Amino acid sequence: MATTTRDTTELAAAYARAWNDHDLDAILSMQTDDMVFHLHVEGLTEVRGSAALREQFAFFFAALPDYRADMRRSHVREGLVVLEYDISATLALPFPVGDEVGQPTGRPMRLAAVDVLTCPVGAFSRKDTYVDGFALRRGLGLD
Repeated sequence: MATTTRDTTELAAAYARAWNDHDLDAILSMQTDDMVFHLHVEGLTEVRGSAALREQFAFFFAALPDYRADMRRSHVREGLVVLEYDISATLALPFPVGDEVGQPTGRPMRLAAVDVLTCPVGAFSRKDTYVDGFALRRGLGLD
């Protein structure tokens, strides 16, 4: 189990790689079974547990098949990781935001994002993701 800042740093780097590789099994292996994920976008609520997370993350990768995160900065303390990055992706499936549904436009989008990850026991137990809402709406064709 990761208990030091160095271990947490290595876990965070592996987690970021797994996201860029779209490797659901690797992502889930670095999370607790009861992990909570919340993409802080209008209309989306928390998702909890491995089965629900697998479904949610699989949808993200299907909707954004060329998803890539380019890291800008990371801040790691024992038990806590904050990742600042830029997402680039092209929407391939309808994506709900509040009362609206973004439709594929064929235009690549780029938006800033921040993850706040809690890691108290050597695996991530919570992931809160905050994105640039204006850039997301533009990328989803909702502007």
